[in-house]
Amino acid sequence: MRLRLVHTLSLLRLSAVLLAVLAMGAVTAWNLESGFEDCLEGRDIERLDALELLQRAVAKGWR
Repeated sequence: MRLRLVHTLSLLRLSAVLLAVLAMGAVTAWNLESGFEDCLEGRDIERLDALELLQRAVAKGWR
């Protein structure tokens, strides 16, 4: 049984849409992962800087 032209075109369109959705999902997941790691790293650096300032203040107060 051969597929009719309308069925072939429908399958082609469906496969193109699925490929586009999968590609967008992969790019979105990659961007979220990358951005989240950068956000956490920036927050850690800010907290370590604050901790360093606190450590210096305590060291000056104890002398």
